[in-house]
Parts: sequence; C-alpha cells; structure tokens
Amino acid sequence: MKIKKIIIILIMLSVIIIGMNTNNITKAENMTEEKIYCNATLDDEFTDNEILIVITNEESIKFSEYTVNSFSEINCIEVIDLTDGYEEKIEQQLNGTYEGNMPVNLETFNRILKLTLGFRSKEYVLSSIKELEKRNDIKSAEPNYNFKDVQLSSEENGPNDYYYNNAYIDSEGEEIDSNWVYEAINMEEAWSYYDEINYEDKSIVNVGIFDTGVLGTHEDLYISQYGHIFANLGKNLGGLQGGYLSDEDGHGTRVAGIIAAYRGNQIGIAGVCQNARIVSLRVTNNFVENFIECLEYAEDENVRIINCSRGWYTYSSSLQTAIANYSGLLICGAGNSGNNNDTDPVYPASYPLDNIISVGSSNENNNQCTYALDIITASNYGLNSVDLFAPGKNIVSTYKDGGYNAESGTSFAAPFVTGVAAMILSIDPNLSIWELKSTILSNVTPATSLTTKCVTGGVLNAEAAIKNIHYHNYIYVYDSALYHRGECSCGATNIEVHSWRSNPIGGNICIKCGGTSLALYIPKKEEENE
Repeated sequence: MKIKKIIIILIMLSVIIIGMNTNNITKAENMTEEKIYCNATLDDEFTDNEILIVITNEESIKFSEYTVNSFSEINCIEVIDLTDGYEEKIEQQLNGTYEGNMPVNLETFNRILKLTLGFRSKEYVLSSIKELEKRNDIKSAEPNYNFKDVQLSSEENGPNDYYYNNAYIDSEGEEIDSNWVYEAINMEEAWSYYDEINYEDKSIVNVGIFDTGVLGTHEDLYISQYGHIFANLGKNLGGLQGGYLSDEDGHGTRVAGIIAAYRGNQIGIAGVCQNARIVSLRVTNNFVENFIECLEYAEDENVRIINCSRGWYTYSSSLQTAIANYSGLLICGAGNSGNNNDTDPVYPASYPLDNIISVGSSNENNNQCTYALDIITASNYGLNSVDLFAPGKNIVSTYKDGGYNAESGTSFAAPFVTGVAAMILSIDPNLSIWELKSTILSNVTPATSLTTKCVTGGVLNAEAAIKNIHYHNYIYVYDSALYHRGECSCGATNIEVHSWRSNPIGGNICIKCGGTSLALYIPKKEEENE
C-alpha cells in the first residue's frame, strides 16, 4: 500500500514538473490558436517579394531559430525576426529577473518573421502564402502591405501662452478661439492639480509619435532657456533618410504641440503635459514592417505611450500581433469619414486589443464633430470600437514652418488623450497599461449625444482622470501548474506565475491564490494505520 502511495505522489510530481517546464508555458487553449487566412488579392498594394508570418504562441516562446532552410516549401532567401528584441526580456521574465515596468504577456506573445523571396512576383507572393498557411507552427501569413492612409486630420487665469488667450487668425482672416477646447476637458483644473504636486514627485514620460516627424527647432518645442521637450530618442523608420526631428508634412509637429508644447512661456500654445518627452518615430509611408519596427523600438526604449494619428482600412494580422505584443498603450485617431467603425473599421484604431484607445473627435457642444471640408465629413464613431471622444475641431497647434495653424480631425483629438495619459504616468509611473487605460475611460464627462457613439458615452475629462487614478485590485484564483489568474472589479484580468511558499501540511502553496503544488495530500495518520 505504501508503494502505491509513493507511485501516486511521483506521478503527481512529474505532472507538476512538466507543467513548470519553461519551454512549454502556454495554456491549453492557446496551443491550438485559430489560424488566420490571408485574403489579399493582386489589386492590393504590397511588396512583390516579401511575406510576413506570425508564429504560434507555443512555438514563439521557445525562440527556436528559423532559417531559409526552415521554409523549403517556398523560394526563401532571407529570414528576419522582426520581434527578436523581445527575447531577452522574455528570458528575464521566465528566470524571474525582469525588473522593468513593461512586462510581455507570455500567453499571447507571437513572433513575427519577414521572409524575402528569391524573385519578384506578386503572384508568387500570394501562392507562397497559401503554402505557408498549411503549416501548424504558422498562425498567419500575409504580404508586406503598403497601407493607404485614411484622412485623420483635417495658472489662476489660465496659461499666458499667446494663442491660449488670443484668437488665431487663419489664412482667410477667420478668427479661431481655442478656449472651448480646454474648458471641454477641464484642462485648467487638471493643470492646477498637477502643478501642486512637487516636481521631484513627478516623472518624465517618453511619448512616441508615429507620424511624419516633428520639427525639432520650433520655438514652442525647443527653447534654450526652458530646455527641450524631446527625449534623447527617436528613429527614422523603414530606412528613411534625414533627421527624425524634421517634418516636411507638418502633421506630426501639430500632434507634438498638442501633447507637449511649452505652457506658460508667453508664446504659442499650451501643451497638455509638461513632463512629456517626445520620441519622434518618423515615417513617410505605411508599410506594415515599418509600424512593427516602430513598436519594437518603443518596447526596447521603454516608450510606454505611442500616439498614432494615422489610419487605413486594410486589415493586417501581423500588425495586430505586433500591437498585442507591445507592452505599452497605443492611442489612435478613429478616422474622419463619418463611418461606424463597428461595421467599417479603420485600423489600427479598430483592432480589438486591450492596449489600444480609439478616439473620436468632438466639438464645443460635446457632440460628434462634423467638418466643413470636402475630403473629410465627420468623426468616425462606434459603440464597440471607439472608446471616447476628445476635442477635434479647429485645434490650433505648432506647424512645420515654425509657426502655427488650425486643423480639425481625430488626428488632433487623439493627442489630448495621449497628453493626459502622460500626466497620469508622470504622477505614478508604476501603473500598468491596463490601469492607465481604465483611469482614462472610467472618468469621462458623459454626453447624451455620444451614448450610442462610443464605449464610454463621453468626452475626455483631464481633471477627473488625474485625480481618480484607478488601481486594480486583483482577486487571484488557481489557473494552472504555472499560472494564477486575477480579476479586478473593473473587468481587467492579470496572469502571473505562482508565488510558492512551503505548505505546513506538505508541498508548496501559492501565497496569492492558495493553489498547491500537490493536488493530492496523504495524511500521516493514514500511513500510521497501515
């Protein structure tokens, strides 16, 4: 009888050891990930000799080496891992040595590889994809799309910045007053609260701008007597030449000004967050690979927030995977076609991911914004796909010529949300990205006209957000031999490895979920009766 008990215990221990194997840490439901099949056609814009593939979670965590010989079914001459920057961090997490604040979700991480083909042919790209889709280790395969942009732009008495207190006169002589913008989101009250916090108690926050670049010499973005708003970081994406602190278009410079232009210097405009440091992620085209490069760079450099005021209608599994891998928060403009993103999605704003905030644009009455322009009609909306609205009509900001101009669109609504997100992280840099997102979305100003237009039914409220930071209170339950799962009352979930300690009655017990390392305990008194 004693031998039988020993055998049972050994079997249970072997099961636990197998479950603790760090080369196989995915949960059962993730081991059979749903395959995504490509529906690209020859009419789509994509490179004629490149394929992007997403490796399944089970295989991705192993970080096995893939070479050209690994893809003998096609004519592959080069393999580049676009996600190799995650390997060291994942190893540290598995070893329990990671000390940063941007952990990778090991249950959902997927590697993305770029395969270069031996000759140029869009037809061969599509036929090769069909061959690759037959493999069990590949979740999806698709071309390296070149997306077509959707139009996304079109103190006690307040700051002393010139255009904060004076109307901007546009090229047609029309006066544009921006005070309503800051009143709509309770910005002055937020600044008052924020400024009362001691300087040493606030952190500098790196904020990425995936856009056309930023004019680094602009008077309201770089002034020697005040220092500068730029981090010692930035990158030209996709092999782009020139400085990332340059901007031939002007779009990225507008976005940067809204987020972080100097407040209180008697010139220009007042940016939302004075502790934001801009990381210019400059791109002039929309190849999927460039956005993936942007996200990995941000991951490597601890850039926890990225503003993406760009959008397109083409879906990409590779890009959705890259965003899901990213440990930071992506804040996106929802688009300006007057469409419902629930049924006509604009990407990346409409990817159903927890680390995206999708922003519509509102007017002075907290209604969905409409524009008097031919190229764009109204802000996009979506009860399930747009999270909240923010001011996006006639927004005065910094411009590429060193001056200022006014533009409308969700491109310039999103940066207000980004600036407030930076303020919140500046107050508490240890917040998780999900706590940051929850703080913003749970503190909006309700608007009757928006109840069917977005998830929250409201407009950004900067004051409420920075005063009511949401801290998750997870209640953990046993989930597997390696993990336990926590759920907050707000609906957020968290997965962690067990925190084992010695169990007085034998084996180990997790101090957070109460799970034990031995599923079967044999009392000592039973042994004595034998």
